[in-house]
Amino acid sequence: MKNLKRSRVKTIQEIAKLNDLNKRILDSAPISIIIIDKKGVITFVNKYFRQISVEKSPLNKSIFKMPFFIREKLLPSYKKLLSEGTPFKKANCVSIDGSEYINIIAIPTKDENGRINGAISMAVDVSETVRAKLKLDELNSQLENKIAEKTRLLSEANAKLEKSLKLRSQFISDAGHELRTPLSIAKLNLEFFKKQFPTENSPSVEILDSIDREINRVADILSDITFFTSIDEESVDSMNMEKIYLNKFLEDAAGRIKSLAVKKNIKVIFKKNKSNPVINGDKIKLEKLFLNIISNSIKYGKKSGWVKIYIEPDLKNKEIKIIISDNGIGIAKKDMPRIFDRFYRTGFSRHDGEGGFGLGLAICKWIVEKHNGKIVAESTAGKGSVFTVSLPKT
Repeated sequence: MKNLKRSRVKTIQEIAKLNDLNKRILDSAPISIIIIDKKGVITFVNKYFRQISVEKSPLNKSIFKMPFFIREKLLPSYKKLLSEGTPFKKANCVSIDGSEYINIIAIPTKDENGRINGAISMAVDVSETVRAKLKLDELNSQLENKIAEKTRLLSEANAKLEKSLKLRSQFISDAGHELRTPLSIAKLNLEFFKKQFPTENSPSVEILDSIDREINRVADILSDITFFTSIDEESVDSMNMEKIYLNKFLEDAAGRIKSLAVKKNIKVIFKKNKSNPVINGDKIKLEKLFLNIISNSIKYGKKSGWVKIYIEPDLKNKEIKIIISDNGIGIAKKDMPRIFDRFYRTGFSRHDGEGGFGLGLAICKWIVEKHNGKIVAESTAGKGSVFTVSLPKT
């Protein structure tokens, strides 16, 4: 009998020690822990809960009557947990005094027979994380507002710029048209005066011819500038595409410019291609493209030199190459990377008096790209140049 009593006392002491150990473990946990019974009454709270809770005496109180659980709309979840054993989580709950944010996790407790007899509810302080996120959200919101404001200002600036560019284009176009009339009158007057002299070789006629060349040069410059006022806004839909038989097309282009070559005794050689290649293109724009390149070859060609034009189908890349080469003065190596830039003039064109505004090759590049092609230049100063225009084969 005495041994039985001693055994019971020892068991009670061991249970007490175990309960004390469990309590100390729960009290030292860095999270809030409460234990509730089947009816939602609090039977245990750990030390951390007492630190974050405004409840001075939470034991034996029902969570269904506590302001925090009511305000955070947790009651339905706890009722389902205690009746059906369904665990739940709730993030970013705000403490009663509003100073902290907590995440709640609750799981059921069961007796020896597996019946639900209560629950353990744990809460983790996530205040720092939530505050950091809120600060980040605030910064993002401020950034979005700044971006929206900058976008608005940029849009207004773009609208003003677009209006300014349209006015500039309109002015240049109108000025170009207005200037063509006096230039035409000046040319007619020059022709009239030239007829007053008995011989074409007189000094006066040479002066008039010089003036006529300058008028033609100004007319060409005006034509290029007027062309460039519209091309940036021009779409592919505005291109007048049609079939072009390159043999006839290039032969006519070369013929139109032969008079310029005759003055410098430059031989223009066009070699027809036996297959007579066909492309789709805008005749007027392509004519301007090839006349620009051929006239440059003549303009910067050597006296008694040559300009060769030939067609080379590239079946592999499904394109047609038109190659224009000369043995003229060529282009300096330092100028090569920029020859297709708008308003860029090479050293030769600036010093020989032949150059315009540096728009000719820029226009060529634009026309080629509008035809989904490409243009490449190769040159050596003093030895000549080769321009290759590649256009899609039909």
